[in-house]
Amino acid sequence: MKRIAVSLLVAVGIAGCANTFFPLAPDQLFETQLRSNCSFAFNCCEAIERSALGLSSTPDEATCVEQGLESGGTLSLLGQRAKAAVDAGNAVYDGELAERCMRPVLDAIKTCDPDILRTRLDAECLAGFRQAFVTGTIKEGKDCTDSLECADEGDCVVDAAERALTIAGTCEARAGEGDSCSERECLSSLSCDFSLENPECVKVVLLANGERCTADSQCSSNTCLEINNDRCFDSGEPCEDDDGCESNDFCDFESADVCGDADATKTSEICNGRE
Repeated sequence: MKRIAVSLLVAVGIAGCANTFFPLAPDQLFETQLRSNCSFAFNCCEAIERSALGLSSTPDEATCVEQGLESGGTLSLLGQRAKAAVDAGNAVYDGELAERCMRPVLDAIKTCDPDILRTRLDAECLAGFRQAFVTGTIKEGKDCTDSLECADEGDCVVDAAERALTIAGTCEARAGEGDSCSERECLSSLSCDFSLENPECVKVVLLANGERCTADSQCSSNTCLEINNDRCFDSGEPCEDDDGCESNDFCDFESADVCGDADATKTSEICNGRE
């Protein structure tokens, strides 16, 4: 499905040129993602498919890359921050994790195999990608200038009165299971339950296939699918058109996002090469 294709391209980045090497160092990750996205779009997708990726007005791959480099983005800034943290000796780059997570996707897309559009990063890879694959080494209570420098998913907290004057702060640990999350974020493996009178971090309960969802991370299958959910307006019975409903009833067209298996999505006609 095109919606899934777009989410993967934006969140992960995939490559299409067989003879191009895509580096994964923190300060190169943004350009790698950009070049791979553009390569995929113009080597594997037809013009009508590129419109679903937001590239309907982009004439060619070179322009796609040029415009992306000029505009930059949050991933570009993240890479610069990560490199600065590593250069200062306050973080370490996990090249092995970057290779494990990113290289198979980058390599597989060279064939324009549409199945790659259903690929999802596992929890460890997704967490690594969001940090440009660097891990902070500064412990709680120690001085810092960026949250990427803090160990154990910590945040670099700057005193409210000093924020206009400095970026220097102190590493503060994230809230663990059972801890209050009214003022602190939870560890990535937990979720803040705001339904409680005093919100606290709780284990994430993943949804089963068929349950309504809004994001892949909510599902035990790690896949939130958009499915056809057409029903007869009066009876509520499934239908394909008005003829499938009783007299004076009609087929109410709608879709729903539910958890499901990745294989349930058929992408064989989407971005599978320009033959």
